[in-house]
Amino acid sequence: MPEAATQMVFPTGLDELLVPIDQLIPYPDNARQGDVDMVAESLTSHGMYTPVTVQRSTNYILVGNHRWKAAKQLGWTKIAAIFLDCDDEEARAINLVDNRASDVATYDWDQLLDSVRKAREARQRHADEIAGQQGFFDGFGEDGYEDLVARAGEVGAVAIEQFRGDYQVVPEGEVKTEPTEAQIKTASAATRTVGMKEIVLILTTEQYDAWVAKIKECMAVWGCKSGSEAAVQLIQRAPHFGEQPKGLDGHGPGYD
Repeated sequence: MPEAATQMVFPTGLDELLVPIDQLIPYPDNARQGDVDMVAESLTSHGMYTPVTVQRSTNYILVGNHRWKAAKQLGWTKIAAIFLDCDDEEARAINLVDNRASDVATYDWDQLLDSVRKAREARQRHADEIAGQQGFFDGFGEDGYEDLVARAGEVGAVAIEQFRGDYQVVPEGEVKTEPTEAQIKTASAATRTVGMKEIVLILTTEQYDAWVAKIKECMAVWGCKSGSEAAVQLIQRAPHFGEQPKGLDGHGPGYD
C-alpha cells in the first residue's frame, strides 16, 4: 500500500476546483471495484489531473470514486471536483455509462506494447532522478508487462512449446534442462492469454517414468505434436465404465 503523500499535487487550473475531500460522498450504488492502490500510486506520481464528477444536490461522486478513495488513503484533505445539476435517475445513468464505457473499450495490443516499452525505457533513463519515487508510474509492473507481451502475440505458442517443466515430455534428441524463472513466467503468461490451463502432476519417480514412457508411446502411435495433446487423447480414448478396454490402436487386449 502506498505511503501517505506529503503534498497534494494539482495542475494549474485544476486547483481552482478544489473542495474539502470530506464534503464528497462515494456513490452508494457504484458497482465498480477498482484498484485503489494503483490509483494512489498514480496520484503520488502525477498528482490529480482529472477532477471527480459530483451530483450537486447530494454530493454523491458519480465519476471518480476510486480517485476519491485513493486521495483519502494518501491523507489528502482536498480534491478537485466539478458539480452537475442532475436528478437521481440521470445520476445513476451517468455512473453506469462511465463504468460501462471502459468495460467495452478495446486495445490495439501492438500499439499499447510499444507505448509501454517507451515508458519503461524512459523510466530506465531517469532511474537516478526518480529513485525512491514513482515519478514515471504507468500502471504496468513486470507481470502486467509480460502478460501484454504475450497478448500482443510476441510469444504465444512459441513460448509454450519452448518451456519444459519437470512434468513435461522432452522430444527425442533434446536435452532436458531446468526452466528459468523468465521462461516459466513467459510461458504462463502466454497460456493464460490464450485461455489455456495448467495441470501439475505430483508423482513418484516410478510413476513419473511410467507416465513419460506412456505419453511418448501415445505421441508416436497417434502422431501427436506434444505431450499435452497425447495426454488429452489418452483420456478421451479411455473406456467408459462397463466398456471393454482396448489398446493404443483401439483394438486388442487391455487398456494400459
